[in-house]
Amino acid sequence: MVISLDGRRTTSFPAFVDEMNRALAPVLNEPWNGTLDALADLLNDFDGRLVWTHVDAARDALGYAAMTDWLETRVDFVHPTNRPDILARLVEARHGHGPTLFEMLYGLMSAVLGKRLVLEA
Repeated sequence: MVISLDGRRTTSFPAFVDEMNRALAPVLNEPWNGTLDALADLLNDFDGRLVWTHVDAARDALGYAAMTDWLETRVDFVHPTNRPDILARLVEARHGHGPTLFEMLYGLMSAVLGKRLVLEA
């Protein structure tokens, strides 16, 4: 099975979650809740190929500002022992350092899917 993820629809993390749920609807028992652990589990169970089209649009939209937004929404909900790491990553993202949101998501997806993740411009 080949699933297509449209990068033009991944303009923020909530939009990425919506697009992943749309793309993976044929194989999901329930919608993905947006946690990264759940995404890794979902992709581990996915036996097909994921083609991320218009990846340049996603890369542009999911940059440091998107990473900052994503980290800000998580800082109050992480385990207290993880809070210093999240705050340090937030400072980095605000200064344009560290991974972008795209790089983080791509890294997770690539680690799980390997060659079954295909990027198209």
